[in-house]
Amino acid sequence: MVITINEKKYKKFVIQQISPFRGFFYAISFLISAFCILFYGIENVPFSSSSWTAAILFFMLMIAAVIFPMYFGFKLATAIVEITLDDDGLQRKWLKKFFLSSSDNIFIPWNKIIGYLQQPDYNYEKFKIIIRNKPAINIYHLYQSNPFQRFLYGRNDDDFYLFIAEFKNMVERKNAEFDSSGEYIKQEKTVYETTWALVLAIFLVLLTVATIIITLIVNPTNPIPYGISILAASGSAYFVSNVINFRRKSKKT
Repeated sequence: MVITINEKKYKKFVIQQISPFRGFFYAISFLISAFCILFYGIENVPFSSSSWTAAILFFMLMIAAVIFPMYFGFKLATAIVEITLDDDGLQRKWLKKFFLSSSDNIFIPWNKIIGYLQQPDYNYEKFKIIIRNKPAINIYHLYQSNPFQRFLYGRNDDDFYLFIAEFKNMVERKNAEFDSSGEYIKQEKTVYETTWALVLAIFLVLLTVATIIITLIVNPTNPIPYGISILAASGSAYFVSNVINFRRKSKKT
């Protein structure tokens, strides 16, 4: 949204962000509490083992014990922030703070911003603004690629990607102004572009191949090791593919 006051343009963006650490902590806490209540109820309620009603009720309780802790855990770990961009700098205003958070609204001039980073992860995307002599601003934005995620966390039709696009445009303009002073805002490398990420990717590929070969030699008829190998390979494939893709992009630029 563009607002003009006294011929000065302000661009405002409303973003829903997540705190992965808070989300994990709250979800695990709720999950442990839910399972304690569930098993207490199983031990103290006289269910008949032959009753279909008891089996269905037990199944529904198990589903509730998993979904509701995740839902409420990540709801408490969700905040809404309004970011304003103008020629003077960036202003962050909390519209809804994280649960038990005491973070303040801040204004950062462009000459205090020294870099930024945009990095995808498995469940969320991270955008980091690096500030001189101050803690960085980290924005974690959840992906919503399937209906289950939208059910858990709500629809996230916010201005996250519009903000990133406008932030990068303004960085280009400011870097042109800063060019004479030698100070400019850098785009930092993602974790996938580092040397240790390349080494880890090679190690994961070799480990996956070695696991499959050993399984074929030692116990080729047991399906369990194959399932473990496939599960491990699927997780490794995400990391390895990102290493390949980001290193290709960095070579082109």
